[in-house]
Amino acid sequence: MPTPTTADTDPDPLKATSWAYAKKKHWETVARRHIPHAIERGVRVAMGTDCGIAAHGTNLREPAYLIESGMTPMGAILAGTSEAAELLGPAHEIGTPEPGKRADLVIARGNPLTGIASLGKPENVLLVAKDGVPYKDTDGLAA
Repeated sequence: MPTPTTADTDPDPLKATSWAYAKKKHWETVARRHIPHAIERGVRVAMGTDCGIAAHGTNLREPAYLIESGMTPMGAILAGTSEAAELLGPAHEIGTPEPGKRADLVIARGNPLTGIASLGKPENVLLVAKDGVPYKDTDGLAA
């Protein structure tokens, strides 16, 4: 499954080689054509990004791209949580907030079911915790 965030991230044509830029533009066309077909056919999707291509801290743009491709808002949330954990294998330790699982979570302004694009703006992300340890806590939510 192509990663929509990378399809929407343009390399600087002055820094990328001509073949790399052309390959990226081709990949973007393929992704925009195939992701909606996969969603329409019920293909299970795990949200992710290709590290190093999209800017750090912007991977939460991915759910909005999935919705633009035909996924429901809840489907996009699940693609980044429980569905990803099931498809990648570690569902016994991540993916849902349950006792005994690692406490990896993101708290953001707004309701992602009605405005998921706000997740893609780092200033809207209030708390990021991994294994229960806060790495970003702008409003003191973990205190």
